[in-house]
Parts: sequence; C-alpha cells; structure tokens
Amino acid sequence: MGIKKSRYPNIVIMDSDLQHNPKYLPVMMRTYNKNNCDFVVGVRDFKNYQGLSKIRLLASRTLCFVFNFFLGYRISDPMSGFAIFKKSIFYRFEEELFGVGWKLLADLIYNDAKFKIKECTIKFDRRIYHESKMNHVVLINVIKLFLYKIVLLKINKIQKN
Repeated sequence: MGIKKSRYPNIVIMDSDLQHNPKYLPVMMRTYNKNNCDFVVGVRDFKNYQGLSKIRLLASRTLCFVFNFFLGYRISDPMSGFAIFKKSIFYRFEEELFGVGWKLLADLIYNDAKFKIKECTIKFDRRIYHESKMNHVVLINVIKLFLYKIVLLKINKIQKN
C-alpha cells in the first residue's frame, strides 16, 4: 500500500480517473495547514453534478445520507475519493479498518475518534477515460463497510462502559 511506503507525515488520496482535479490541492493544503486539521476533504458539489450520472448522483447522495444519519455526521461527502490526512491516523486505526473496496476516507473517519475535519468544495469533473468502477460488487462492499462501522462503533461504546 502506498501509504505505508510514503516517507511523509501527510497523505493525499485522490481517485486516479481525474474526476478530482489536482488544481484543488493547493487550496486544500492551505486549509489543512492553516487549521491544523486531521483531514481536509474535497467534497463534491451535488448541486453542480456534471461528473455524475443521475443514478450515480442518487446512489452517492443516498450513501452519504445513510452514513451520516446512522454513524453520526462527520462531513457532507464521506464517499469522496479526494482528501488529505495525517499518516499517523492511518496507523492508529489500521487494525480496525474494513480494508475492502475504495472508500478509505469513510473507513478512517467513522472510527470512535473525534477528528478535526474541514471541507473544500470541488467541482467533480466528467470522466474522460474508462468506465466507472461503480457496480453491484462495489455497492455491496460499501454496504459491508457501513455495517462493519456500525458494529465497531457499538463494540467501542460497550467497551467504554
């Protein structure tokens, strides 16, 4: 995994299909440094959704709602594939990560910790090359991640009491 091979204390994750434009990285880094955040997330503007089909828009908005409603609001777009975070957070929660699928951000932020998270709204661009990886297998893995996080949060609450 690239995170473990990194020599730096901060990690940038970004989907490689260029729907997340790297031009937002300087603004995200300034926000990260200025606010001493644990995470800065490039959140998609769902009102200006040119990079998503109507079905993907509905699926993304539904998943964001479900995660935030049942796991506690953390950010408006926990399904984002564009974020900056402290590498130490990854190592702190590595044993508790679901680790299947592509939703590392949601896997990290929905732990029992209270993270300082800032958002930067980004324009989610249209995919230029290749097909979306979103299919029933990915959706099933996201649902499994959600259920895993619910169980993990319940176990952590029981252990604290």
